[in-house]
Amino acid sequence: LGPQGYPEGMRELNKRYREEYGNPVVYITENGAADALSVINGHVKDTQRQRYLELYLAELSKAIEEGSDVRGYFIWSIVDNFEWNSGFSQRFGLVHVDHATQTRIIKDSGHWVAELIHHQDKTN
Repeated sequence: LGPQGYPEGMRELNKRYREEYGNPVVYITENGAADALSVINGHVKDTQRQRYLELYLAELSKAIEEGSDVRGYFIWSIVDNFEWNSGFSQRFGLVHVDHATQTRIIKDSGHWVAELIHHQDKTN
């Protein structure tokens, strides 16, 4: 598996839920990627996280088109936080948190997600 994991698994698992378990209601409660990026010139260019989300959401969209009853999808996580296994060494959020000052900066992936949601609101 590369840095993007196995996005096809999102579609495959939902297909299995449909076929083997009677298509139950599904909520994806955590999906995302970690990195150790820093703020550079006021920005966090987390292109790998954005690509990860693009790939997984594309597969989830296909699963929904095929009939999966997915009612929620939650990105892991909104802000950088303490992770039990990695402490503060890895960052998981769409928003960078400077743990010393508590200053927050929306990462490029966070801006991308905002645009995605904004676009969805206009198409529904």
